[in-house]
Formats: sequence, C-alpha cells, structure tokens
Amino acid sequence: MEHKYQISKKYNDGTIILIRSQELNEYLDDIGDIPTIEAALGVASVQQDGNETETIEVDSIEFVGKNRWVVKGGWATKFGITCWPEVLKEAGIYDKLKADEVNEPAGRWEATYSRKPKAEGEGMTADKVIGFKLLPPLEDEEAPEKFPF
Repeated sequence: MEHKYQISKKYNDGTIILIRSQELNEYLDDIGDIPTIEAALGVASVQQDGNETETIEVDSIEFVGKNRWVVKGGWATKFGITCWPEVLKEAGIYDKLKADEVNEPAGRWEATYSRKPKAEGEGMTADKVIGFKLLPPLEDEEAPEKFPF
C-alpha cells in the first residue's frame, strides 16, 4: 500500500518515529502535531542508527547510475549525498522520480543523512541519506499541490 503522507520525529538518542497514512488528519487529530513514541507504536517503524546524523533541505534528487541516486541541497549542491532506492521507496517517492531528469521537490523537503569518519581520519563526512521529511511551508508560501516530486 502506498501512503500519501509521512510524519517523522527524531529524538536526541537517534530514534526516529515514522508514521505513514492516507489521511493527514487521521493521526494529527489523535496525537497532535508532533508524534510521541507512545502514540506512534503500532503504526510506525522505529529506526536507530549509531552514526551521527544531520539534515539538509532538498534542492533536487538525481539518478547517477548503477542503482544510485544523489540528493543535492544545502552544502551538498555540487556532488550531493548518496541515496539508495530503498530509502526513496520507504519515503514513497521512488516511483515519482525520473531517472533522466533533475527531480525538484514540490514544497520543502528535508533529508536526514548519516555521517562517517573521513578516509584521511580527520573529521567527519556525509555517508548516505537515511530518510526524508516534508517541512511546513514558509509563511509566504502555499502548501504544494502535488506530492511530493
């Protein structure tokens, strides 16, 4: 079953709560604007990732070959951050992407990516995108009419 809406919340310990629904108000009426772990149990998948994570606002998603996509935005506009098809499928956007085009999102989207130590051993670098979240429109913007790309 393909879901129309996805709501997620990330906790400081790295736990991510993910709720998918056909109707946005179906869960917001019951649990408020930000889901709690207790309210999400049974309707959410919980992920824990031991790596550090950060987020960027998505400008585009591009296919680069061999089943590999890259998400560009924020500081990562030149090369992007690797994103595997299973993450795109999990977010419900894989079937909406076109491999021969630069896919720009409708509305504001945030990508969460894991980080890993640099090969040289100095500092950290982006590893891969591990999830997506729809951000609310800015005050002067309207909500997107299409979902999501």
